[in-house]
Amino acid sequence: MTEINLSELQKTLDSQGIEIVDNQKDSFVGRKALADKTKDFKKLPDENKLGAFKGLLKAYQTEIDNLTKRSKTSESAFLNVYKVLAEAVDPYPLLEAAVDQTVKASEVRDLETEIRKLRDENAELRKRSNDQSNVEAARRKAEAKTEQLEQKMEEIIQERITQKENEFNATHDEKLRNYEDRIFEDNYY
Repeated sequence: MTEINLSELQKTLDSQGIEIVDNQKDSFVGRKALADKTKDFKKLPDENKLGAFKGLLKAYQTEIDNLTKRSKTSESAFLNVYKVLAEAVDPYPLLEAAVDQTVKASEVRDLETEIRKLRDENAELRKRSNDQSNVEAARRKAEAKTEQLEQKMEEIIQERITQKENEFNATHDEKLRNYEDRIFEDNYY
């Protein structure tokens, strides 16, 4: 799982974006200058073209070198962003898990409240009744209900833990396969 430093990535992208815009401007100016030199070369008399050809060829070579440099800068910027995003974990499953946990936590709180209420009710029944059999029956009923709720809460918690472990393992396995595929492709190509 790769953590993305978003503010640092934004600074890098801002810097690279400015460089790419500057390169676009330089490219436009370079193409215009090359077009002007080519027009001037075509206007020269044939006997002067041989001497001017070296300068024109040098201008083309320089522009090709500049274009190559600009292309590498843009490709590098793209690949750096791609690498960061490709290694990033999809936040959706984590957000979904967080929402599920919030809902389950609310359910657990409700169950705990009901358990406390039943325990209080059980205690109150003991205080009010002198009749041992009625008290005992009500107490057993409340304890059984309490045990049921505690067992249900434990089952819900275990189910959620198992589900989250499975989701985490599936996400981890998928990332590992993607990483291995990427390494294989990098090594193969």
